[in-house]
Amino acid sequence: MTSTTSLHPFHTPIFHTQTWGGESPLYRDSDNTLHWVDPLSVPPELHILSLSPSSSSKVPTEKVLALETPVSVIRFCKEKQYEGKYICGYLKGVGILDEKSGKLEKIKEIIDGDERRVNDGGVDAKGRFWFGEIDLQAMKFGIGGPPESYGKPKGRVWRYDPDGSLREMDSGIILGNGIGWSPDNKTKVLRCIEVYLNDSLVQTTYAYDFDPEKGIVSNRRVFANFKGTDGEPDGLVVDAQGNIWIAVYGSRNYYGLIIFDPLGVKKYQIPSSAKATTCPTFGGKSLDEVFATSARGSDFVDGGDGGKLFRCKIPEEWGIKGMTSEAFGGTL
Repeated sequence: MTSTTSLHPFHTPIFHTQTWGGESPLYRDSDNTLHWVDPLSVPPELHILSLSPSSSSKVPTEKVLALETPVSVIRFCKEKQYEGKYICGYLKGVGILDEKSGKLEKIKEIIDGDERRVNDGGVDAKGRFWFGEIDLQAMKFGIGGPPESYGKPKGRVWRYDPDGSLREMDSGIILGNGIGWSPDNKTKVLRCIEVYLNDSLVQTTYAYDFDPEKGIVSNRRVFANFKGTDGEPDGLVVDAQGNIWIAVYGSRNYYGLIIFDPLGVKKYQIPSSAKATTCPTFGGKSLDEVFATSARGSDFVDGGDGGKLFRCKIPEEWGIKGMTSEAFGGTL
């Protein structure tokens, strides 16, 4: 893989509360807030941070709600009657989470037993909610995954539609993370819209062909490979130019975010002072900033920044703008 990487480090963390495993950050323009969850905390938590509108020296204010059930992914809803609520993935399925009370309404339970749990996800341009699972037994083998004798991993990828229907879209995943779509108008170098999905433990980012009308994926292939390093691709987002921003969870190294162009060429890197960078999102009034959550990785015991929240202005010379996270498009 050819690399023309340009480095641009994160500034110091914008907020010093250290979550155990920050995930699924979302920026809301209407009130300049950032939302994320911590499914690993006891009890699990929802965080809502009111960002300083003009001065980085002004201390942001944060609201933290304790949750009854771990929630690993949240997305806003389009329908007015669901203002102040997220569609979410919780341990066993799909639910609705209230941002004021932290109350979870379980909508669709898909997992029985303890072999799997719901993990990361996202919403496509048609308002459909996609999410991946974790094969909890396979995950115990660590980076690289289980031996061949284990058989096919049990993690699946699901699509939950605005009409309430649920469809399995892929299988054979160990640790499904960070789903994202290339821009709807396609990129100049792509003939089709693509979907990107990380399987963290096999250190691989996959690309699929995507039919936006039918909402189906095909032709799964390797887009980026992190094997030979200690880095695991975690959450991801796609910018308006079609570049893929991948948070890399490291055990020894400080990767931060690595940005690939649509052909899989590594273009830029934003190192972080936290080893375990978990998930990025775009924000700011002009979508010219990127935020990233992190977890308390191996650096936490050394007094590091694992678990803190990071913010960075996208360099103007990169010619990149973010995209707003799509909202779920149906009644619930």
